[in-house]
Amino acid sequence: MMDRSPSDLLADTAVTPVPGHAGRYAVEIPDRWSFLFPSGGVLTSAALRAISAEVADPELSLLSSTTVFAQAVPAGPCEVDVRVIRRGRAATQVHASLRSCEREGPGLEVLAVLARDREGPDFVDRAMPEVAAPVDSRVRRRMPR
Repeated sequence: MMDRSPSDLLADTAVTPVPGHAGRYAVEIPDRWSFLFPSGGVLTSAALRAISAEVADPELSLLSSTTVFAQAVPAGPCEVDVRVIRRGRAATQVHASLRSCEREGPGLEVLAVLARDREGPDFVDRAMPEVAAPVDSRVRRRMPR
């Protein structure tokens, strides 16, 4: 039976370092985040929390992330392995792999970029370019070879 108690994303995605394993974090994903399995959002949040813990720089904030869901991850104990790809002055790129401790194989892979606030151009509030309406667009039925 699924747990329907109130959810607390910060508490439910809290990670702890695994002693003796550099870059590895443990997290317990409660069943209350499940539909059939825990939602991708809560799993990605847990991986991003591990990334933040590994980077350990409060001046860096999440700029972007991409998640690939390789296999469903059941509720319960999980591990997240984090690897800093590049630590720069303005931005840091990080990779994390989250997997269930109770199931073989990969769970999800996250690639994230964290950056410092800085002076310069801001592209966040750019206007959407004029494009054709979906009904007027050409549909590509299969991938090009």
